[in-house]
Amino acid sequence: MGKFEVVLLSTLAAVGAVAAVDYPAPNPTFEASQFTKWSNTIHGSKKAKVNVPFTAADGSSDFVDIYRLDLVGNDYERGYAHGYLMAKGTSMVLVLQFFLLPIFTIPGNF
Repeated sequence: MGKFEVVLLSTLAAVGAVAAVDYPAPNPTFEASQFTKWSNTIHGSKKAKVNVPFTAADGSSDFVDIYRLDLVGNDYERGYAHGYLMAKGTSMVLVLQFFLLPIFTIPGNF
């Protein structure tokens, strides 16, 4: 058997193995507009809160709660709108956890 036949047979075996995998059912999708509540706007940019309740696999009630930003304009205008719209959503705990602590944990710093 030549090299080509070996490659062909191994490829077909791999494809057959992938085809035999039983994939779980996909997660449900939602129409976002049903769960979106728009709140603030500034110069064409806007902020919304998206809250999607659902039932988990174990039967318990759960939800996904996120912010949605639609930012328009040049770099400066989008940055300003982001700061304006998310000012109350930023806390010192987040600043410490994600920006300062990683810096202080680098060996040799401070």
